[in-house]
Amino acid sequence: MLVVVVALGGWWFATSRNQEAKGASRPASFLVVTTRSQSKDMPVRLKANGTVTLLQTVDLRAQVTATVRDIHIQEGQNVAKGDLLVSLDSRADDANIRKAEAQIEKDKADLATAKRNLVRNQDLFNQKFISGAALDVAQNSADTLAAQLAVDTAALESARVSRAYDEIRAPLAGRTGTIGVRAGSLVQPGSGVTPGAVLVTVTQIDPISVAFTLPEKELPGLQMALRAGEVPVVGTASDGGENYRGKVTFVDNTVDNTTGTIKVKAEFSNPARASGPAPMSTSSFLRV
Repeated sequence: MLVVVVALGGWWFATSRNQEAKGASRPASFLVVTTRSQSKDMPVRLKANGTVTLLQTVDLRAQVTATVRDIHIQEGQNVAKGDLLVSLDSRADDANIRKAEAQIEKDKADLATAKRNLVRNQDLFNQKFISGAALDVAQNSADTLAAQLAVDTAALESARVSRAYDEIRAPLAGRTGTIGVRAGSLVQPGSGVTPGAVLVTVTQIDPISVAFTLPEKELPGLQMALRAGEVPVVGTASDGGENYRGKVTFVDNTVDNTTGTIKVKAEFSNPARASGPAPMSTSSFLRV
């Protein structure tokens, strides 16, 4: 039995070594995964540091010589377009308007009388009771009064324009700056090239603009992206906080040879009316 066991063990050992040798001679297998290839646009992200700039700032000055009657705002107040900011003394202009309106009513009455007289003279002329010269006089009187009515109507419009100068209104929505006058101050327009004193400054802060630079090598791709549509921009304030989303509005067509960069501007909505200027980090996402 011992001989039989030894023989079986030798046979098993020889068989297993032979199988291992055959397995070692086989090539190794690998797992292969395939997928369908496709062509599509990939977003290109460019990062830059920008500075917030204001789109519009308007210095409001008096266009007539008058005394300030009321200040309707406070410094740093948000105002809408058309809001009344400063009122000037308008008593003289109000009187001129009433005078012009009364003159127009007189012209209308005189013209109505002249037209009735012209109708009567036409009837008399048809009946051969008056000459053609008399009819011409009546016609000329009616025409003259009609022209006078037009002149006085224009004078009324001029008086109303002058009256409008007594109310300083916001030309745009924004935030007011320092108020340079107080009630009772005498204001007057400038003379020649010297402007008058600034009553108040209104600055537009919604939307805002961010100016930044990009390497000149990005100019062709940026121009191509702009031709295809809007180029979105995401801006983050330098101190962190929320992100602002906007779009590229301007790309300079020249390259700064000193720095090798191009100037770019983006516009962001600013509903919270956060004031500027303040540094902001911007990231432009270009789809090319």
